[in-house]
Amino acid sequence: MSLLVDRRTKDTFALGKPISSSKQHQTAVAIVGYDEPLTVLTEYPKPRITHPHELIIKNKSIGINPVDWKCHQFRFGIYHFPWINGRESSGIVEDAGEEVREFEKGSKVFIVSTMYRDNRTSTFQEYVAMDSRLVWKLPESIGFSQGAGIGVGLVTATVILLDSFRLSLAENSQHGKTLLIWGGATVVGLYLTQLAKYLGFKVIGIASLQNQAYLQELGAHTVIDRNLPVGQIIDKVSKATTHVDFGVDCASRESTEKLVQILSEVNGKSLKAKYASIVSSHEPASDLVEKREVRIKRFHEDIEFGHQIVRETSKLFENGKIKAVRTKVFRGGIWSVIDALNLLKSKGAQAERYIVELDN
Repeated sequence: MSLLVDRRTKDTFALGKPISSSKQHQTAVAIVGYDEPLTVLTEYPKPRITHPHELIIKNKSIGINPVDWKCHQFRFGIYHFPWINGRESSGIVEDAGEEVREFEKGSKVFIVSTMYRDNRTSTFQEYVAMDSRLVWKLPESIGFSQGAGIGVGLVTATVILLDSFRLSLAENSQHGKTLLIWGGATVVGLYLTQLAKYLGFKVIGIASLQNQAYLQELGAHTVIDRNLPVGQIIDKVSKATTHVDFGVDCASRESTEKLVQILSEVNGKSLKAKYASIVSSHEPASDLVEKREVRIKRFHEDIEFGHQIVRETSKLFENGKIKAVRTKVFRGGIWSVIDALNLLKSKGAQAERYIVELDN
């Protein structure tokens, strides 16, 4: 399911729409200074293959994430100017290194970039370079727009299960166990819910109740209103399950603290739940839980591990065990990245991905 936002007639850059005609250059959306607005560069260098396993991919659609505006506003994760953001996209292979075996020119793919310091892999540009072993083939049932919004949520959710919690992606291997997700309607929560259902978990999602039906469709057993006082949430969790084995927070430092409180009070001393937070690095204020780190960078730092994620989740898409989540699509080319970021910053997303379709 997707909601279309056509901004071609309203886009600030629509009248000129400059596109680089050079084979060595491309158009990109760049941060040119901390106090400067996002800028469309029409002569930004096009990435080249520097490793025999690399691909050059022509982006067709780009995924938009909160970190893409937060790092600019709060001045982190930017190492030089101009700086290119963007963590996920889908597109078509334009060129391949000599060691590439699984793809050829014209292959349809989707990607996620966890290599934050390498702007060649950033996706707010027409072309991107990526290690082919960390690239998914785009399933026939998924279009470019849906494919562009898969990477960040899927990889984060899978890293939590495989690396943080040291589980395997074996069907029904966690039957009888419970996973509690604070932020069930975030993109990570949406993919985590689907994967957890496949593993056999009872999934309890804490989210806005306006997303209850969608979360239950994806596999949540129970959805609890995130706006309730924490005491009432604890009561509802206790009614839904006798124990919680794992917890994940996808929302904020404050919700991580609430998650720890819930796990501690529901389980007491009978079970030491393991939990992970993608937003807080603080140590828990309870010795009744065990904190696990979320090492997203392992996806690209450990190529075999990253390729395992690609290989195993590809099978899950092929077999219909997981599916791409809902999207809000922006049309008008790469210039609409700015519109999408501004809207995401001001209104947020409701159990959906913001996607920009390119005109190339």
